[in-house]
Amino acid sequence: MYAGLSGAAAPSGSLKLPASPLSEDERVLHALNRLGYGPRPADVARVRQMGVAVYLEQQLHPEGLSGNAVRAALADYPVLDASTAQLVRDYPQPTQEMRRQIATGDLTRRDLRERMPLGQRPPAITAQLQAAAVTRAVLSDAQLEEALAAFWFNHFNVFSQKGAVRWMVPAYEREAIRPHVLGKFRDLVLATARHPAMLFYLDNWMSTRADLIMPRGQNSSASAIPRPAGRALGSPLGRGGVPGGRLDPARGHRGQPVSGHADSGCGARADPAERPRVREPVRVRRSPCPGSARRSPGPGRPGDGAAANVG
Repeated sequence: MYAGLSGAAAPSGSLKLPASPLSEDERVLHALNRLGYGPRPADVARVRQMGVAVYLEQQLHPEGLSGNAVRAALADYPVLDASTAQLVRDYPQPTQEMRRQIATGDLTRRDLRERMPLGQRPPAITAQLQAAAVTRAVLSDAQLEEALAAFWFNHFNVFSQKGAVRWMVPAYEREAIRPHVLGKFRDLVLATARHPAMLFYLDNWMSTRADLIMPRGQNSSASAIPRPAGRALGSPLGRGGVPGGRLDPARGHRGQPVSGHADSGCGARADPAERPRVREPVRVRRSPCPGSARRSPGPGRPGDGAAANVG
């Protein structure tokens, strides 16, 4: 009865639901509406046949539920499987020279669209992601997985119009969100916090301690320089990792939880030498925070540390 659905293997059938005052059809509709995006044609009859318990277990173990129809439809959106570096190459922004020519009138916007069609610029990445989300919501049998992916992507959001993030969003959804929506919350939090898209979005790649001292090179007259202007401890990442309800001024909470959490994340950054516009994969370094009394920076330049490949 179950194995014929989207080619998925039958679950163990061990799930037992509590008694409910709802009729069988009401339970079916309740499950379809609450676990996904609502019933499609024939869904009610199908879930009624298999039973709500089996359907729920199927949603909790959605391996293989997407099916060939979903994969074929998603093939129209090549950004989903593209690397960040590939997206930089395939969806570039207009060059500074093009912008200068537009400003001086040497190049019209119509000429620019002919040289760089809108479908080959960064906004097309976001458009494909949006279309893919609707496609999955409509066609996928893994309704709970799709609903949770949309929920957590919205919760741990990044801004696709901010700098290099515009090319990182597909990898962020693919690597940090979707693998963990039915897993452990801890893994989801760590994956999103460590991903280059989040590090760039929250400026943690520029996070430094207030007492940072940067060694000069051998050819410099000065032995060291203070923290560059504009650099600071990355409070956005710290604030994002602390539940807002726990920062209650009436309880004496001020900035300590935020700054403490930001300090714990100081040193997690996307390696500037491997930003997506240069090469792939993007690597994230978790290194000692420069100037920290608790974490010695060790030999070499500030921030040197082991690199973990998350690209």
